[in-house]
Amino acid sequence: MIRLLIQSGGQSRELSFDDAVVTFGSGASCKVRLDDPQADAEQCRIEKAPNGWKLVDLESTNGTAVNGAVVNARLLKDGDVIRIGEFEAVFNPAGGAKSGAKPGRAAARASADALFWIKTGGVAAAVLIATIACVKIFAGDGKIEAQRASLQQAQQTAAGGDLDAAEQAINALLAAPIDAGVQREAKKALEDIRSKIAARNEREQKALEAAIAAEEASRRAAEFRILFDEATATSDRLVVQENFGEALGVWKSFAHENTDADFVSKIDGRMKEVLKASQDAWEALETRANSLVKMEEYPQAALAVSSAIEKFQGTRFRYRAQEKLEGIRRLMGVTAAYVAGGTNLSAGAQDSLLAVDDLVKARRYARALRQIDGLLASVDAGQSSALRAQREEIAAQSALFDKLVSAVNNGWFAEHPIELGNGTKAILAKATDEVLEIEFKDEEGKGGTSARKWPQVEAEDMLGYFRSIELGPEDSTALAAFCYSNGLSFAGAEILRTAMGSDAAKKAAAFELIARHRGIPVPEGGFVWYEGGWYTAEELKFARLDLDVKKAALLLGQIDARKAEEGMALYRRATGDPSAGTELKAKAVTLCSGALKTRRTSILKRLQDSRGLVNPAVMTALKKELIKRRQAAIKVIFDKKIYPDEDHGKVGQPAVDEAVGKVKELWDHPLQVISKSNPAIENMIAASRQTDSWLGELGVSATEAEKALVAKLLVQVDEALSLKNYPISGNERSQLEKFRAIMSYNDRHLGFDDKEKDCIRATNEYRFMLGYQAVEAQGQLGRAARKHSEEMEKLNYFAHSSPTKGLETPGQRCAAEGYGGGGAENIAMGNTEGEPTFMQWYNSSGHHRNMLGGHMQIGIGRSNNYWTENFGSSGPSMKDKVKVR
Repeated sequence: MIRLLIQSGGQSRELSFDDAVVTFGSGASCKVRLDDPQADAEQCRIEKAPNGWKLVDLESTNGTAVNGAVVNARLLKDGDVIRIGEFEAVFNPAGGAKSGAKPGRAAARASADALFWIKTGGVAAAVLIATIACVKIFAGDGKIEAQRASLQQAQQTAAGGDLDAAEQAINALLAAPIDAGVQREAKKALEDIRSKIAARNEREQKALEAAIAAEEASRRAAEFRILFDEATATSDRLVVQENFGEALGVWKSFAHENTDADFVSKIDGRMKEVLKASQDAWEALETRANSLVKMEEYPQAALAVSSAIEKFQGTRFRYRAQEKLEGIRRLMGVTAAYVAGGTNLSAGAQDSLLAVDDLVKARRYARALRQIDGLLASVDAGQSSALRAQREEIAAQSALFDKLVSAVNNGWFAEHPIELGNGTKAILAKATDEVLEIEFKDEEGKGGTSARKWPQVEAEDMLGYFRSIELGPEDSTALAAFCYSNGLSFAGAEILRTAMGSDAAKKAAAFELIARHRGIPVPEGGFVWYEGGWYTAEELKFARLDLDVKKAALLLGQIDARKAEEGMALYRRATGDPSAGTELKAKAVTLCSGALKTRRTSILKRLQDSRGLVNPAVMTALKKELIKRRQAAIKVIFDKKIYPDEDHGKVGQPAVDEAVGKVKELWDHPLQVISKSNPAIENMIAASRQTDSWLGELGVSATEAEKALVAKLLVQVDEALSLKNYPISGNERSQLEKFRAIMSYNDRHLGFDDKEKDCIRATNEYRFMLGYQAVEAQGQLGRAARKHSEEMEKLNYFAHSSPTKGLETPGQRCAAEGYGGGGAENIAMGNTEGEPTFMQWYNSSGHHRNMLGGHMQIGIGRSNNYWTENFGSSGPSMKDKVKVR
């Protein structure tokens, strides 16, 4: 325990402290708080030392005196007098202070007031000591005037804008016995000040909320722009491929997830562009069909229309195409009834069917059934049979969906998790008609939970979920219908082929499903299986190569390497066929290049999905590899047999560069490293490169916007994987926070110019990359370094030894600037910029090792192309108020 006799202006009070450290200053966190203009926020402290109690000045502006002498640190003796401005305290006084001592002449001569907040036992008590007002109170004469003067001073403080200080002063005044009249005035003034504080706090809160809202709006707008650009790129490619329904689906899904009024008009504009493109395509198709009909080439006209109906899925032109095909078939003498539905329906009924399709894609089966039931009630008997078949199909999908939801909620996926790679598993944990909750766990059982609305779940993922649960043979048709409804026609076709076998009834049902989704009648003799899809005999007769091109495009859009390679082989076969004309080849390039661009974007988006890529298991593995590479690099750098002092270590520099390069590779580009050890990721990156190669073969170069998108996505993946910002443990988190604090402090330091800061920054980034903490910029070291650089330039020499007496060594030069303790020095000549100078030292063994020493502080000073770098650990740190912004 220590005792302090607080003295000022003739008044005194003795206080006791059991703390190991007692801090003094004007800051609220200090044990002894001084309201004195000469006191810093943290002025000094008394701390327990092995041989007693020591006073340490905390780099204060005006200094701390002991027995009249300003000190940096001093071991205290009983009776020592500590002085800070008007404040005075006796350390462990021989005798205690007498309570209520009369003020002496010193009080009358006092020229400034000082309010000291003494904190003892964790409770703050305001004690007014040695002020003119306080002296008057203790004296008894004119105490009311003194109290009113204190109140007026507090009110003036409030008028000056410091409401909190005014409130504290009035609280201190009211805490002591005072005149009743002054007390009433003080309470009224306090009420007014508190009202103003409340109003101020409310304004600040509103301003803060407004700033947060503005920042959130800005973030949302920036995020929207990125997603909007990606959706535009995807939609544009689909339009080029004439997949108008899928292009519309992109924007419908986008609109579902971006409902802000500011975004709606932009989305509507894009949807109108897609609809205009589909209208243009329909008008071109209609013109071509009419031309063929005039020449009485009815089979070719029917083929042209029937093979194009699917691309208008999701638009009203699908029904126009169906009506056109029906008319052509009548001219051909074909009168078979349509099973596809939608022909001869009113515009309103067609819009209702389009809405039903959208609801089915969004997995909102109950609403889709209600809507189609309403439509059934409004059409005639001739049209209802096709609509009933469509309703049965939706009901089957709904039942299949219910099975999935039930399996999720019954814990099926807890026992049968979905493997995502990298040791990560996805468990479908909970499901409703609206939302699916997914738990992600790594090999150690760590992870998190993500909630997704069903429309946000990709169709391919849904298909995987369905295949993971126990389904019966009766579910095959429903699963195929799901695929056809969600743009997975190849998967649906394969499911039907497997399910039907040689069963005539199943085959008939499957053909009706295919016809319904293609928008054509079931052909006589049924559909023909060819290259992974179902086609009419007419289509195969007249357009086998055209179908090959379409299938090639569909396969090339798949991420799966085997399917994509199959698609590329099909493209080469179709375009290399002797009967392939110029028109077909041009169409093949258009469709297949669009598919390849879609594939590339899909690959990069999967890489970007940090949930599947960035997880504790992956990051821990990266960290282990980083530690291994760091140790190897440090071993080479500090091995003087490999990297000798002689000739700056040139003989060993290549070995250093190689070892450091491996660290830098993982530090800056972790994706490159992880792809080498993770086949799935490596395959995706290889697939991206393969896609670009195939695009080149097709004679299609990526646009600047596409290249920028690819580069941006890869940078985002690298950033997500970067260990620079991903601490594995609590200690690493603390080290990262300290590194950021030091870097911020260094950047704000006024003792160094921008080029010197660049060199300090490069040094610290290199240290942190190799596992060393950053060093703090220190003004005294910087001044010593700068003066040495200036002298070297002025006297035209280049050496660590100075010809100036008393400044011969680096230690003497640093000491001359007030810096104590040892350190290290680097010098360089020839560059005027910071980073190239760092590289000079990096390429010199001794200097290199100096930069990686166990230092805590750095000072760099330059004079044109002369540079000096000092290291140390003994100077004041990160509290140089005068020189830091």
